[in-house]
Amino acid sequence: DIWTLPSYIASLGKESSVVTNGTIMNDTLTKELCYCRWVGFSIDAATSETYAKVHGAHEDTFFKVLDNIKALVAQREKESWSYKMDIAFKFLVLPENITEIAQACSIAKSLGVNDFHARPADLERKDYKGKKAQYTQEEIDSIHKQYAECQAMTTNNFRVFTVTHKFDPELHVQHNFQHCYASPLVLQACTDGNAYVCVDHRIEPRFCLGRTEKVKTWWGRDVHRKLVQSIKPNEECA
Repeated sequence: DIWTLPSYIASLGKESSVVTNGTIMNDTLTKELCYCRWVGFSIDAATSETYAKVHGAHEDTFFKVLDNIKALVAQREKESWSYKMDIAFKFLVLPENITEIAQACSIAKSLGVNDFHARPADLERKDYKGKKAQYTQEEIDSIHKQYAECQAMTTNNFRVFTVTHKFDPELHVQHNFQHCYASPLVLQACTDGNAYVCVDHRIEPRFCLGRTEKVKTWWGRDVHRKLVQSIKPNEECA
């Protein structure tokens, strides 16, 4: 079971992290996540209305996810052995939520998480179904203004990470490298039962590594290395 991996990995003296939408949680899973070094929740909104637009979910789901984050924060406080576990509120900046960055950061801080992560979306990527192909200058200025407001919320217990270094001044993605060797840091396990080379190539046959439950047969092996080395970021990647 993929959800017992954190405790298993911890038993080996190693560390793991999980990124999740946080919609399906229970007491057992909440306790299991405490074995992680880091848990990130992809929220991408500060209001239930915007959450529904961005995620295609019911508005009530937004409040459910916030409650799940609170439960994990509370569980962490109960477990002395999980003190190393950091929790992050993740915010992918989109045209639909661009006015809510600073508000989301404030919510994240109130929830008791450790980190707030914000980065612009690549509006030019092939699987993005939005109507816009690029940010307007007004939107770019708004992003930077809200980033500054978020940075002002930083404390010793609350860190803010606002990403712009992967983009040019007009927020077009730029690659200053010929190959990407970061993907083996993450196991991208998807709901179809397969694992993919990275988060930006989910459910794409060319980037499929194999069945998740057979991870030991391909992870770090020649098939894995060859796939990573064959990818051309400027041609294939967001």
